[in-house]
Amino acid sequence: MTNWAFIKRHYIPLDHESEYTASVGASYTWPHDRVYVDLLYGSGLRSGFANDRKEPLYYPVNVGYEHVFSSAALGRERVRLRFDVVNVFDQVYQLRDGSGIGVGQAQFGERRGFFGGLTFDF
Repeated sequence: MTNWAFIKRHYIPLDHESEYTASVGASYTWPHDRVYVDLLYGSGLRSGFANDRKEPLYYPVNVGYEHVFSSAALGRERVRLRFDVVNVFDQVYQLRDGSGIGVGQAQFGERRGFFGGLTFDF
């Protein structure tokens, strides 16, 4: 049976289809500080000819901290300083392996990253 004949006669799941995806998170806020942690769970996207296999599951964890500076000198304005760590445990996970229908390139999830931000509310 040729590839086209197989595709014509069988159900083919989408290449960007995951069986399960979920996220959960928690944060705690004090008067001038906030901390958070969140987790993303993915059961793996489809791969292989006719998208009949799937990639391994993945579960990156992210954390962050934010401090708000406010004073009488600033009036109602506030300055926010934020720091985030994405993929804390540096989990290497492949979203796609380049196989499947319509997929020609491997793709990976984000590696560990450190991000900072400064925001001025006016």
